[in-house]
Amino acid sequence: MHTFLESDVSISAFSSTIKWFKDIHKLNVSPSAEQILFNLTDEIASLTSIQKRRLDLLLLLMKHYVYSCKIFSKNPNISELQTKLQMQWKIEHCSMT
Repeated sequence: MHTFLESDVSISAFSSTIKWFKDIHKLNVSPSAEQILFNLTDEIASLTSIQKRRLDLLLLLMKHYVYSCKIFSKNPNISELQTKLQMQWKIEHCSMT
């Protein structure tokens, strides 16, 4: 696959963020590394329209965030990422509140 996704920091950030997403939506989905890398959310049939939009944004922003942390030699902060995601969901009109 891709070394960016295979680093311990990336795996930890992706796992924590996907778990958080699954918990807030009460889902039992586990995107593969390929689905995460290429945003292949259409292959996940159990998602509603809003969940799919949220997952699409989550995958894009999660990769951007982890890569930005790498560039700036900063450890990812999952709480910070969650806050950024929730703000982006509101901007993109896929907030549930």
